[in-house]
Amino acid sequence: MTKALTGVRILDFTHVQSGPTCTQLLAWFGADVIKVERPGVGDITRGQLQDIPNVDSLYFTMLNHNKRSITLDTKNPKGKEVLTELIKKCDVLVENFGPGVLDRMGFPWEKIQAINPKMIVASIKGFGPGPYEDCKVYENVAQCTGGAASTTGFRDGLPLVTGAQIGDSGTGLHLALGIVTALYQRTHSGKGQRVTAAMQDGVLNLARVKLRDQQRLAHGPLKEYSQFGEGIPFNIWRVDHILRKGRRGMPCDKEIGDYLRSNVHITTSGNFRTPTLLSTMLEVGSDRIMYSVDYPFEKHEDAARWFDNCEISENDRRKIGRDNARKLFGLK
Repeated sequence: MTKALTGVRILDFTHVQSGPTCTQLLAWFGADVIKVERPGVGDITRGQLQDIPNVDSLYFTMLNHNKRSITLDTKNPKGKEVLTELIKKCDVLVENFGPGVLDRMGFPWEKIQAINPKMIVASIKGFGPGPYEDCKVYENVAQCTGGAASTTGFRDGLPLVTGAQIGDSGTGLHLALGIVTALYQRTHSGKGQRVTAAMQDGVLNLARVKLRDQQRLAHGPLKEYSQFGEGIPFNIWRVDHILRKGRRGMPCDKEIGDYLRSNVHITTSGNFRTPTLLSTMLEVGSDRIMYSVDYPFEKHEDAARWFDNCEISENDRRKIGRDNARKLFGLK
């Protein structure tokens, strides 16, 4: 059976990973991909992560099989002539140069359209239109600016990027869909168009389910699954991670107290010193308090002694009571 993109010719000016992922997908579906590389050097990934000397790396071959390669010096007048002829005969030009490189090469969108009005020019950039559109972006930057890094790692640590290349390969996937869409529209309009995929946008789209969690934080933890991971059961709030006042914009005692009263369970390591919250935790009931093993008191006398020396009002002291202070830390 004929492949879907048989007869479509791609002029591939991409390098490294994001662009080659896109053009490789098109090649799998039958497109004739002509990869343009620098004379004497080629795609930089040919020599990266080599495990066998004098052989193209697996990094390069896994992203560029099913393609034909040529070298072309676009700074040379003869090279520009060759490129002009290629533009006339190809359906799509794909590039992931830094911002403005194609223009400086002497082939801005307007010139390409004059040479071949049916040509689709597809680009991968770091950012879309805006204050950062001239910035270069790599995988880690894309994951951080697209928000994905904030969804992994540990609750009390820095954001972490994932090992999966969602910025590079993920954006290549998005661009491939955009190209196929433009090819279909051309069957009706007869005209080419520009297609651009920004790495920040691609990552943000892949993290869109997590946006739901961010937008509903005011309603408390989800009941369907744990938002915290690390074995913490559903609908449980880890108190010692929200009681560090003055850090990371933590809410005041009253706001936290109101939140605790409305939720099902509370878990604590005992690593806090806020009397108002001691009262709140006792108020919600011991059956709704869960304990970790890292509380700072080994004996109930230690908890009682800490309570006696705590700077709280007599009203709070009477309300809590020494025995309750022990119970609060799971001590007998």
